[in-house]
Amino acid sequence: MTAQSSTAVSPALTAFDPTTSHSSSAATTVPSSPTDDKSNPFTFLTPAALPDIADSDEESLRELERRVREGQGRAVETWGHRGASAAFREYFFAFACTYLLKLIHVTHYVAENTLASFAKACQDGADGIETDIHMTADDRLVMFHDPELSRTTDGEGKIHELPWEGVIENVRTLEAPHQPVPLLSEVLALLMRPENIHVKLNIDCKVENDPVRLFPMIKAELEKFDHWQTLLAPRIILGVWHSAYASLHPEQPKFIEPAQQHLPFLPRYAICMSIPTVREYFFTSCHGFSMYFPTLISAEGVAFRAECARRGKKVAVWTVNKEEEMKECLRWGVQAVITDNPDITVGLVDKVKQDPTALLSSYLQQLVLPWSSIKYYSLSHAYEAKLERDYLEREGGTFDDVAITERS
Repeated sequence: MTAQSSTAVSPALTAFDPTTSHSSSAATTVPSSPTDDKSNPFTFLTPAALPDIADSDEESLRELERRVREGQGRAVETWGHRGASAAFREYFFAFACTYLLKLIHVTHYVAENTLASFAKACQDGADGIETDIHMTADDRLVMFHDPELSRTTDGEGKIHELPWEGVIENVRTLEAPHQPVPLLSEVLALLMRPENIHVKLNIDCKVENDPVRLFPMIKAELEKFDHWQTLLAPRIILGVWHSAYASLHPEQPKFIEPAQQHLPFLPRYAICMSIPTVREYFFTSCHGFSMYFPTLISAEGVAFRAECARRGKKVAVWTVNKEEEMKECLRWGVQAVITDNPDITVGLVDKVKQDPTALLSSYLQQLVLPWSSIKYYSLSHAYEAKLERDYLEREGGTFDDVAITERS
C-alpha cells in the first residue's frame, strides 16, 4: 500500500519513503505534498491499518517479543531527537563579517517531530525516538515540541487552546515536505510495524500538560494495540520536567503521582539541566535521567554519573551532535545518546563495536574538550538551567511545592 506520488520531490528526501507499507523497500523517494493539499499522507499508519498481529502465530509473536526485549544490542543506544530532525533542513546563507568576507552557514530544521522525521530515524537504525507531547482542546494527543504552532507550521495559537478536529489536523509544516502534526496514535502505529518493533519511544511530557488528563489518555492509546503489554509498553519511557503542579493550579497534583497511578509500568526519566535539581526532586522517584551534555562533563557530572551507576539509574544525554561529544558519551557508557543526527551516532557506535580503537581520541583532545566551548563552562550551563527552571516554575508552580516526604 503506497500513497499516491506527486511529481515534486524534495531533494532532502531522496533517501527514503515513509509512505510505503511495512513490506516495501525504504530506498525510494518521498513525494512532497502540495501546499494546498491538506490530506494526511500517513493515514495508513492508523492502528486499523497495521499488520494483523492478533492473527500472528505463537512463534512469530515470541520472535517479536524477543526483539522488543533485546533491541539492537548496542552498548550505548542512539535516540533520534524529535526524530531525525537534522535530515530535514533548509539552508540559508548570510553575509556575516565585512572584514573576513565570510558566509556563515545556518541550518533550520523544518520537519522535526513529524512522521517523516520519525520514519527517517528508524531507517537510520536508531534505537529510540525522543519526541514531545501536548493535549489539544478536544482531548487528542499530538507530538509537537512548542506549546504553540507558529515556529515550524502554517498554524497559529496554543495547542491546548485549539481543537484537533478541523484546526490542527489541517496544519502543515512551513517547508516542504509539508507534513501534518502527528498524533500519538500514528507514532505508535509506526513503531508497531515489524521492522521498527525494537525502537523505543521517549515521550517528553511538556509542563503545559495537565498530568491527570494526560497519563490516562496515553494509557488509552497504548491499549488500542494488540499485545501492547509485551510489544509496546516495554519500549515507552515517560520523560518529566516537573515534579509539582501546585502553585498555579492547586487542584492538580504532581506529575510523579499521576504517573505512578496511571502508568506504573512505564519507567520515568527526569529531563533536566541541573544535577542539584535532579538530586533534590527526582532521584528517588525516577528510574533514569535525561541530562544536558554540558552538565555531565564537569567534575560534578563525573560524580553524578558514578552514583547513577552504583544506584542502577539510567542516564541519557541530550542533544549530542558533535563527534567528540558522541565519543565522550560512549566512553562514559551512558544508556543513550539523544541526537539530531542518529545516522552519524549509529555509525560511530557500530564502528566502535567492530574496532574499539575508533573510540580513542588524543589526550590533548580529551583535555581540551571541557574548555572548548563556552556552553561547557559551569556559569554558562548554570545560567541556562536557571532560565529553564524559571520557565518551568512560571508554567507549573514552584518545585518546592513538592511534599517534603517526596524530596530526596
